[in-house]
Amino acid sequence: MPLPKPLPITGFGLLGMTWRPSPTPDKQAFSAMKTAISHGATIWSSSSVYGMPPQPPTAGLHLLRRYFDNLRLDPSCHFLFCLIQDNFPKNLELVERINDFARQRGVTPAQLALAWIRAHSNSGPCGTIIPTPGATAASHVEENCTAIPLAAEEKEQLDAILKSFDVAGERQVVGMSSELWG
Repeated sequence: MPLPKPLPITGFGLLGMTWRPSPTPDKQAFSAMKTAISHGATIWSSSSVYGMPPQPPTAGLHLLRRYFDNLRLDPSCHFLFCLIQDNFPKNLELVERINDFARQRGVTPAQLALAWIRAHSNSGPCGTIIPTPGATAASHVEENCTAIPLAAEEKEQLDAILKSFDVAGERQVVGMSSELWG
């Protein structure tokens, strides 16, 4: 399938529709998909832009097997370490700072996050970035597709907020970062 020209500034992630124990109902999912198309969010997979990864499709299964083979059977081991024990309140401080910034701008935190991501596109070491946020409701797709401008000063303010916090806990399962990022 040929890529749209020009490339859209926002894509649409479908993972949220299917990964849950109870997938999104078809009617709701189709409504969200139609809304994405109507807003020009027509890139639904990074493979549309970058091509298929060079490894066979089962490479991800290999990583999962390696992870589960090595997983400690510890009841306190939860896969989102940034959300447990003392980490959660610390990380909520960062969330509140970002929420305050978004409120001051009159935008949602999701819109602010997407604007910040877009501000990195084609700058410094970054190539073209097309964020592909997922959404299961048409209203969230519309929100995500409403591109808000982010002035250079605002990006610098957000960068300063992020640099002022040490995120507590691991983002991924401990030990998986090296599997994912090398």
